[in-house]
Amino acid sequence: MRVRFGPLSLLVLATALSGGCQSPRHAPDGQGARSSASVPRVLNRAAQSYVTWTLAFGELTAGGPAGSAGYLDQPYYGPPAWDHDADVTPTSVRRIETQAAQLADRLADDAAGQDGERRRFLEAQLRSLSARARMVASPSPAPGFDAEATTILGVAPPPFSAAAEQEARRRLDVLLPGHGPLAARYVAFERRLLIPAPHLPAVIDAAVQGCRAQTQPHVPLPPDEHLEIEYVSGEAWNADAEYRAHDRSVMRVDVDHPMTVERALELACHEGYPGHHVFDLLADQRLVKGKGWQELTLRPASSPAGFAAEAVASFAPDVAFPGASRVAFERDVLAPLAGISGADLERANQIRQATDALAPAIVAIARDYLDGRLDAASARRALAERAAQPDPEAMLRFIDRYRTYVIAYTMGRQLVRQYVESRGGTVDQPDRRWKIYGELLGQPVLPKDLR
Repeated sequence: MRVRFGPLSLLVLATALSGGCQSPRHAPDGQGARSSASVPRVLNRAAQSYVTWTLAFGELTAGGPAGSAGYLDQPYYGPPAWDHDADVTPTSVRRIETQAAQLADRLADDAAGQDGERRRFLEAQLRSLSARARMVASPSPAPGFDAEATTILGVAPPPFSAAAEQEARRRLDVLLPGHGPLAARYVAFERRLLIPAPHLPAVIDAAVQGCRAQTQPHVPLPPDEHLEIEYVSGEAWNADAEYRAHDRSVMRVDVDHPMTVERALELACHEGYPGHHVFDLLADQRLVKGKGWQELTLRPASSPAGFAAEAVASFAPDVAFPGASRVAFERDVLAPLAGISGADLERANQIRQATDALAPAIVAIARDYLDGRLDAASARRALAERAAQPDPEAMLRFIDRYRTYVIAYTMGRQLVRQYVESRGGTVDQPDRRWKIYGELLGQPVLPKDLR
């Protein structure tokens, strides 16, 4: 589906920001409470404004400031009428900033009203949109990495721990064969596990089916759901998934990025089952079709909802293949399909855990780079030397494009892990683990819900 962005007409802007979105104490009829029948109408108007402003922002900033490219995490699949006025009413980023903030304030005024879960979701997304528009409209001075993450993603990056980074580097030094820089040794080790290009489709297919088989007994999936796989090139990421409505997603895999069997399984779970594909189709079933929440027919990546969805998907491999089951599946199923030995997969799993522990170093480097304390060359060196990134150039391109969103892949996974395991979903309690994780799927999750 091709996404066409467009601003909303003056008529709809007026109705969203007029009496229809006033709090009970401002009700024009003088009554102290709004009837329950009017609540969905008010929130539907707010949702329509939010959707159309988000689409308009994507169009106005396409190819523009860093952090705006790829603003939408999935194609819009909501009512076409909400996106048909592009040639009628021109708008501006500044106008989106102002009116999104005004509408968020009106929703906050009625925080104790009915349907509070939907109100708080819309308010959080509108405030994020307003903050992002403000950054584009007034790019100087920049708010700073931490302030940007807090206002746009709705979560503050964790404090940096030099001791934790040093311990993770020590573990990697023991695990990686050879001598010299960790990044170079990491690249040399991974060569043993790379999937030859002709074998990649078979390995990806098997990984996706394996993740689906693990998910299906625990999460009810529609009988006609489908995850299509496409192979692309030239992207800043290894893979992504786009929900296309009707219980169907497309997972795109970039063939330019060398891929190990371990990474193939990670991506299949993250993008497919029980990650993004399952999260989005359940949201469509339960909230869009079930309750009429059309605001969930799109998702800005750089937003509280975008962060939360990425965080939940990042923990998907740990739910589908906990403990030793992951190495067993990679060794017994994926390695033979790739035509490689599985002898190094246990060590590869330990190395992955150590590099995951180095993820906060990526955040610290991104912070220094985006705040101007590191130039591009220094940031690339730091990513290689401190964070053991095998392709620091690709990581820096990702940071340039998505800015603070990088924390969704680092602290996001840890937040979901703590959420699930603190409620009894530990590795030795797989049914409980699936139950707690499954409660996050298809829900209007915000970062503060994961605390």
